[in-house]
Amino acid sequence: MTISLDLTHHCIETAIKRRHNACISRYFKSSGHESELENEIELLGQTLKTFDFNSLRSHYRPLAGHSEVIVTLTHGPAGQPTLVFEDHSIVPPASPSG
Repeated sequence: MTISLDLTHHCIETAIKRRHNACISRYFKSSGHESELENEIELLGQTLKTFDFNSLRSHYRPLAGHSEVIVTLTHGPAGQPTLVFEDHSIVPPASPSG
């Protein structure tokens, strides 16, 4: 699963929280796509629990928000949430990976 995040108006943490809340709302209103929403809710929730967002915002300027950079959230090789943008691949808590 890959989730695109819009950071044109908000920082990475706010974008993930808003997406998480929207998915939860859609989950309770939906019929038919629950498993897809469950996977997205799980990935977003895991991301909110494991990343050090203060560190992310201070070390990676585009993640502080008001950025046109394309950021995606996906599962890394070990199943951990991974943020990917530009030439960065970041796993929790906020360390660059391979």
